[in-house]
Amino acid sequence: MPDGQIGICGRCDAKARANFKQTHMQVFTWSGQSVDEYEDFKDLTLSEIRERVELVQDFDMLCDDIMTAYIDLCCNYRVTEEEILVPKTIKVLEPV
Repeated sequence: MPDGQIGICGRCDAKARANFKQTHMQVFTWSGQSVDEYEDFKDLTLSEIRERVELVQDFDMLCDDIMTAYIDLCCNYRVTEEEILVPKTIKVLEPV
């Protein structure tokens, strides 16, 4: 889109947006799909299989750590509301 023109999002029709020429990023999940359930590892070397096992174990430990932190957060914190004052610079007229 040329500079200075306002575009419309091709997905949600929002004004002042431009479409990427190609998909910028796409995130998806595949619920219920097991990791490596149907993989064939017969062509991998023993060291490659060890690396894969370590990767899966690291991911599993990360999931455990995240779950522990989330449970701790839920048990030891609560959401409250606070009113805060935010300094803001404004322009005013003053006599000369």
